[in-house]
Amino acid sequence: MAVKAPNLAKVLAAHARSRLLSNVTRTSEIFKRLSSAEKRSLLPRFETRLADDGEFLITSGKQNDSLHVLVSGACEVRGEGEVLTTLTVGDGFGEMSMLGRKPATCDVVASGAVVLLRVSRDMFDEIAMAHPELLAEVYGLLVARERENNDAIIHDAADLVI
Repeated sequence: MAVKAPNLAKVLAAHARSRLLSNVTRTSEIFKRLSSAEKRSLLPRFETRLADDGEFLITSGKQNDSLHVLVSGACEVRGEGEVLTTLTVGDGFGEMSMLGRKPATCDVVASGAVVLLRVSRDMFDEIAMAHPELLAEVYGLLVARERENNDAIIHDAADLVI
């Protein structure tokens, strides 16, 4: 059908993208403080990215200049060869290295085919100036992740259960 009516195919693809993005902005913690109108105004500023199974979206030790939000599929967060957590639809990642302007501390790898929303650091800075409540959510996520990471580190031999 798309071959016979390419304009129809474009309209259907645009509608499907719009619905996916709309669903993610409704369910993701990152966007929860924004009004419906604000969410709609942000959507065009995010790129849609497709990734294949096993593709590294973020690589430990390398710079990351983007915030990602998972639209469909799942990703594994890996550190030192083991899976630390699995990210699912609506989860954001990349904020620590993007905002901190530091190399990533973990790998994020696609588990199967995934669809992501991606916003560059420069675009994020523009969005944050217009929508400080989005910045507050991302910083909240950053603080929570840093706390989780610090809790996972053994600071003293007394922390070990023998």
